[in-house]
Amino acid sequence: MKLGLLDSLSHRLGLRILLPGAIGGALILATACGGETIIKEVPGETVIQTVIVEKEVPGAKVVETVVVEREVTIPGDTIIQTVVVSVPVPSDAPKPSTWGGTLKLAAHGPPAHFDFYASNTIANVGSQASMYNKLVRHVGITTDLPITGDLAHSWDISSDSKTYTFHLRDGVKFHDGSDFGAEDVKASYDRLIFPEDGLVSIRKTNFGAVSSVNVIDPLTVEFKLSEPRGPGWMLSAMAHGWALVVKKETIEDNNGDLKTVDNHPGTGPFKYVSRNDEVWVQERFDDYFDPSKPNADRVEHIWLVAWTPELSAAVLSGVVDWGMWLEAKTGKDIRAGNRDGLTGVRWTLPNIGGMSMNTTRPPFDDKRVRKAFALVIDQVAILEATKDLRDGDLGEWFLIDTPYALTTDEVKQTPGLREPTAEDITLAKSLFAEAGYPNGDGFPKIELSTRETPEQKIMNAAIQAMLKQGLNIDVDIVLADISVHGEKLTTGDFDFSTNAGYTVGLTDPAAYIVAGLGTCGDRPCDQNTGRWQNAEFDKLIGDLTSETNVAARIAITDAMREILLDEWPVIPAGPAPQYWAWSNDLKGMPPGDFSAHYDLHTWDDVWLLKK
Repeated sequence: MKLGLLDSLSHRLGLRILLPGAIGGALILATACGGETIIKEVPGETVIQTVIVEKEVPGAKVVETVVVEREVTIPGDTIIQTVVVSVPVPSDAPKPSTWGGTLKLAAHGPPAHFDFYASNTIANVGSQASMYNKLVRHVGITTDLPITGDLAHSWDISSDSKTYTFHLRDGVKFHDGSDFGAEDVKASYDRLIFPEDGLVSIRKTNFGAVSSVNVIDPLTVEFKLSEPRGPGWMLSAMAHGWALVVKKETIEDNNGDLKTVDNHPGTGPFKYVSRNDEVWVQERFDDYFDPSKPNADRVEHIWLVAWTPELSAAVLSGVVDWGMWLEAKTGKDIRAGNRDGLTGVRWTLPNIGGMSMNTTRPPFDDKRVRKAFALVIDQVAILEATKDLRDGDLGEWFLIDTPYALTTDEVKQTPGLREPTAEDITLAKSLFAEAGYPNGDGFPKIELSTRETPEQKIMNAAIQAMLKQGLNIDVDIVLADISVHGEKLTTGDFDFSTNAGYTVGLTDPAAYIVAGLGTCGDRPCDQNTGRWQNAEFDKLIGDLTSETNVAARIAITDAMREILLDEWPVIPAGPAPQYWAWSNDLKGMPPGDFSAHYDLHTWDDVWLLKK
């Protein structure tokens, strides 16, 4: 199946068209131009693509409407899909007179190291992504976040969904002037998917079905899979914010470890200028493969701590043009239109938050201790205490508002997830006594690790008090910078930690459950920070991955939940929407509330009216 892209539209517009089903998806993007109709015959299907209307504005060509009609014939079934995407031509669309200026961004950091393959925090990708590209990307001009080409201009997917072949752009340059090619893609993905011993790759489970990455020719690279994966899985994983492509020589020269390398050449719209403890500065890459981008001359990533008055003040006063992780009270006010000159939206990260217990260390190697902790920690009270800093809700191990998750009412009735009852506290004390700690006696000294952010300080003080009151134990709170905290989780250097959920940027439960709670080879997977392993659970993950029927998949996730309610490897938390805000002089931003991962930090689609 051939999947094409109109090269001139590769960043301005993309369409995501997926067939139903977890495995058998396919993706078609329009290739017609100027109203021309194209009918393509390929084995087993007919693809009809019609009508692309382009409108000229001074200094730019903007796609106004795209219509794609698609008839796909599958043995025993025919699916016809019509997609119409309208993109209005804004009156302030970028023109030569509006190019330039310095874009000042509130950055979450600084990072503790610079190896984004080994990182689980936006402190890395939030400031580094603008210097690199991915094979494919999400487009930031719409809240639907369609997928379009980036370093790849088109791709083929085999009929069995086990071979993905990407055709790369010709003439792409790295910041040092060297040529980009298929060898760089292979080296980057080998580092991501098959890290050498001693190297960490947080997102390799996204590509767990990939058996090899092969260079076909200098501009063609092939991904061979051991089992089928549809584009709803594979392309979303490749569009993920951390799936960045770097130079082959960079990986070889550093043995795959980029922790100390902050200035290595990318192909991205901005290149390195300088970095210190206050700001990371990047400037426009004049040889960027899309000559119409970027629109800004310079980017300054200014370090500001999430959910702090300092961050809100920087946004409100115009010190920065954009910020995320605003205090909920301020973010809601801006989103409601109550602050002149500012626009705000609510952004939801599709992840599972929660508290992780290191199951390889006593006392958390005992499931009775883990369950007792879950039963006495009152997440309802925590949400109330932190509501002015961030939104939040109760949750479980599967993404809320999906077919696989408990309903809100079911969560509120589940011991360990709900507000603790007297019966829950009694059971927790009984479990503690069975584990050898009656009334907390003999319980070892443990540390409660947390990030040094305002809501985490409140949350952890509350947990400390709840554990004392419910189980008569004392814990020490250890505060750490966000990047240091992430490193502690990655290396297992902790006892008990908040802000330790799991996320892979994919909403299929098989993708995120294996990453956060599964076993990869003979070791816990990349985001399984508690290092919990359970053979029965791992078998269910395999069943879930291969199953395509939704009802059958729900039955599998129900069986998984029964194990989790007994084992409690992670105390889960629900979704926590965050708030973005930006100056009205910053254009090209998402037009409304949306849900996505950290995928929109390239900053080549935006422009400034005032410089």
